[in-house]
Amino acid sequence: MADDTSSSQAAGGTAEERARLEARLAAALADLEIAREGSHRLQKELRLAETRLAAADTARSAAEARLAEREKYVADLHGSRGWQLLQGLRGLFGRRW
Repeated sequence: MADDTSSSQAAGGTAEERARLEARLAAALADLEIAREGSHRLQKELRLAETRLAAADTARSAAEARLAEREKYVADLHGSRGWQLLQGLRGLFGRRW
């Protein structure tokens, strides 16, 4: 019988140690599952943020294009002879733009 106990201890340790290791393994697997779920949730949020960023970048580009178009219009307006004539007339009355 002494040989049986020593062989079982050599093969897998005591039942108590084995139960402790199995509990640690189960806890580690549970932690791994929680970490995977968190990772999947964060990846989903990252994809959503990337989509929002792309939409915001598109809106920014469109706003910049509209601004450039309007700035060109104002520059053309201020450069026109009619505008210059109007400002000359306003200057006669002490009001310049």
